[in-house]
Amino acid sequence: MANTDNIITMVAAEAITAYSVVALNADGKAALPTGGDDDGILGVAQRGAAAGEVVEIIVAGITRVKAGAGITFATNPLLMAADDGELVAVTSSNYPVARALPNINQKSTAGAGEEFFVYFFGPSIVLA
Repeated sequence: MANTDNIITMVAAEAITAYSVVALNADGKAALPTGGDDDGILGVAQRGAAAGEVVEIIVAGITRVKAGAGITFATNPLLMAADDGELVAVTSSNYPVARALPNINQKSTAGAGEEFFVYFFGPSIVLA
């Protein structure tokens, strides 16, 4: 049986697509993050949900996500959230929230919207 200790359910504050990074909003609901400096990021939605629906969120561990731009995993393994819930290479003064997990078939992403696997760990220390 799969371990589900790393999955929580929350009410969506807005429309959320599958594999989007989500954050806690002021009303205690899951919403898209405000960007790479959002320290309220919770995890990754595991399916799409409309506003008011319940969505399952992985708060730590391996999950599928969507790229916000082309990413080369060997040179940019640490990733931050963009304001649309996709992940991009982390830049200074932002929170790394995940590490790209390359495999023999996927060592980079071609562009926005492409799905790939990461180890999600959430925001902790701002990249200097």
